[in-house]
Amino acid sequence: RSACEKAELKGLRFHDLRHTCLTNWYNAGHGHLLIMQASGHKTLSCFMRYLSFKNGALQKLVDDHSQQMDTKPDADLSKAM
Repeated sequence: RSACEKAELKGLRFHDLRHTCLTNWYNAGHGHLLIMQASGHKTLSCFMRYLSFKNGALQKLVDDHSQQMDTKPDADLSKAM
C-alpha cells in the first residue's frame, strides 16, 4: 500500500498486476496451459477470468482474419452448381 501511495497509484490491487501479467503472457503468444501452470490455475474457466481483451485486440483479430480470407483464391462457384 505504501509503495502505491509513493507512486501515486490510487486503487491498484495486487490482483490487477496478476491480470496484467497473465494477459501480457497470453498476448506474447504463450499457450494457456503453460500460463495456467505458472499461475496455479486449475480450470480454464478460472484462468479466463484473468485475461483482459481490449477492443483493439479484438478488432485486430477480425481484421487479420478478414485479410487472410481476401488473399485466398476465389472458388469457382460455377462448378458447384
